[in-house]
Amino acid sequence: MVNLILALAMALALPASAAETSTCARIKVSGAGDCAQLKASLDISRCSDSKAVGSTQVQCEGEHARLTLKARKTTYTAAVELGPESWGVRKWVPKGPVARESQATHAEFQRRPAPPAKEAASEAAPAASATPAPAPALAPSATPAPAAPSVTFNGLFDLYYAYGFNRPRPAVNSFRNFDFFDNEFALNLVELTMQAQVGKVAFKTDLDFGEMADAMNGGIGTADEVAKHIGQAVVTFTPNDRFTLNVGKMATHMGFEVTKA
Repeated sequence: MVNLILALAMALALPASAAETSTCARIKVSGAGDCAQLKASLDISRCSDSKAVGSTQVQCEGEHARLTLKARKTTYTAAVELGPESWGVRKWVPKGPVARESQATHAEFQRRPAPPAKEAASEAAPAASATPAPAPALAPSATPAPAAPSVTFNGLFDLYYAYGFNRPRPAVNSFRNFDFFDNEFALNLVELTMQAQVGKVAFKTDLDFGEMADAMNGGIGTADEVAKHIGQAVVTFTPNDRFTLNVGKMATHMGFEVTKA
């Protein structure tokens, strides 16, 4: 009997839980973006203690907000936050259910005496020790190294066969530019190209061999034996996106880029 009375006394001495989940209250929230766009309230019309004292109080900071509504005997609280981005917009959404707290329980906790100074210090010490040390400042990044030169190689091979139905004599096609000889296979052009770029300066050179190389440099049999093999050798300087300077030997400096097509 004594044990039963002692157990009841201990149970009465323990404080009730500070808050519990409310199944009758509802969160009404709308808006997107910052706190100025948030519209939120608590609906307690389905609760037994549904007589609100004032309106819903909203405390918003950054991406989180706390809602508080007091009734005659109960205090209702809830949280909302900015949800994930959808189609470029972040909307405010509820964060968890509504919690309710009895006014009597709340008052009881408010009346609890503050712990002695020594006890408060001992409770604060672990919290202080758990605070992580600030991360060391990052050293300024070093100046980026200049980009390595970009070099590319490519080439083309052009072999043709031409047949003139008018049977020209000698076997040379008249009024033709690059398929000169009739009724025979001929090597028109072999071209090797190298391109390089370092920063704002680029270089391109074409090494040409074949009938086209002769035709572009004076004609077959009369072309310069050195110049005909240098189809292009051009240096390009581009200081900005509005100015480009090209210097060197160009196959078609006036823009007839389809000559070799």
